Amino acid sequence: MGSASIDRFARPFTRQVGFVWLLARCLTLNTSGDTGALDLNFDPGQGADDIVRAIVVEPGGSLLLGGSFRTFDTNACAGLVRLGPDGRMDTAFAPTSDGLCNALALQTNGQFLVGGSFSEIAGAARRHLARFHPNGELDVEFGPALAPDDSVWTLAVQDDGRILVGGYLSRLGDQAIHGLTRLLPGGEPDREFSAGAGTEAGVAALAIQPDGRILVGGDFASFDNVARGGVVRLWPDGSVDETFDADLTGSFPRVNTIALPATGGVLMGGRFESVQGVSRYGIARLDESGRLDPLFAAGGLGEPHHEVSSIVVAQPDQIWVAGSFSRIANTDAQHVALLRAQGDVDPEFHPCGGVSGGVTRLAVQPDGQLLLVGDFSYVNHLRRPGVARLIGHSPSVHQFIPQEMRSQEGVPQLRFDTNPGQRYTVKASADLETWRAWVSGTFSARSVTLPIPMRFLGEQQFFRTSAVPEASQLNRNR
Repeated sequence: MGSASIDRFARPFTRQVGFVWLLARCLTLNTSGDTGALDLNFDPGQGADDIVRAIVVEPGGSLLLGGSFRTFDTNACAGLVRLGPDGRMDTAFAPTSDGLCNALALQTNGQFLVGGSFSEIAGAARRHLARFHPNGELDVEFGPALAPDDSVWTLAVQDDGRILVGGYLSRLGDQAIHGLTRLLPGGEPDREFSAGAGTEAGVAALAIQPDGRILVGGDFASFDNVARGGVVRLWPDGSVDETFDADLTGSFPRVNTIALPATGGVLMGGRFESVQGVSRYGIARLDESGRLDPLFAAGGLGEPHHEVSSIVVAQPDQIWVAGSFSRIANTDAQHVALLRAQGDVDPEFHPCGGVSGGVTRLAVQPDGQLLLVGDFSYVNHLRRPGVARLIGHSPSVHQFIPQEMRSQEGVPQLRFDTNPGQRYTVKASADLETWRAWVSGTFSARSVTLPIPMRFLGEQQFFRTSAVPEASQLNRNR
């Protein structure tokens, strides 16, 4: 991997840069993890030219992104793009739209749904909702006669194939729907589902419980004439489950994301200030009956106006949280954080630099790596417009690697030798005590040279490089 593909913006700068030369090539020891390092093996090039709002991981490892962008890596692609597992754009996939793509959902047969604010997509008239075959061709049989009348913001597919559609909606064809509706697998309205008066505000989040009940989040104050600020639970037929009342308060409380841990309960994130009279900024956990879990995330977000946009539970003790915030659970965090089961920040998560702007959505790959999309340009001080991948798991045994500092045309560079079958991680420190994960990757070249970005903060930075075998190599050695 050449230096140009790692950082295209490095320029000469005058800050002092130090480095740690670790000679013990064969030394192994327990040390803080690499979780949060930017994965250099995922390179989206110039990325998106505007906000990325949705992401899903397809069964083969490719990614679908939706948003308001009009180019990706300088290639035209209006609002919808497919990336390979390495982050590179699939230029053969180009179903352009005339508007925004806000929501994506996979179906069990590999087809995928796209919701947003558009009237045409893939060269065909489709209002706000469309379905595609796995090869990227538009499904021309999917409900073309009926369509939502306004923006779709969230989608969810039930186990039986029925499709929940939420947004700022008032009609589906000639049917009043008030923010939420459900379709049959073929796209026809599901006459067995009725949300009654629903909401005149927006629906932004959906989650389906194992028992078929449906959690709905948004910026509404009531749902079907029942007072339910920000979140409501529905029975499978769409009627309000009045036993569930989160009782959110704040200036226009809103729930943007709902996650259902395998261990039970409901995690919700958004913009709110209290839950059932207890201070909770932006994130909270409820039990199955809707009662506040008093042990989770007492710290919440640092400011009332900050908000959580996405929560993903990777494992019971790995809860990824993202949004527009600078602090969570009494710990500094730039727009993304890793929490443990009780809501405290995982001490292994030490990203160097964080994310430069708001994160709209998260996704976790089957191998545990974390994908993030949003309205940002830099991740860990390297340019990654709109999409990036972080190391989401953290081996604890490392082999330290000798490294050297160089300078080319006034740009400090870090160089180290590599071997196949190992993942290398570089960490940075301003004081030789607190080390933060910067970048990580596997490399085909026998040596790697990394330009040191001028965006590193502070007057002095030290670097150290360590290596661990790739997961596949670790499994063979067991």
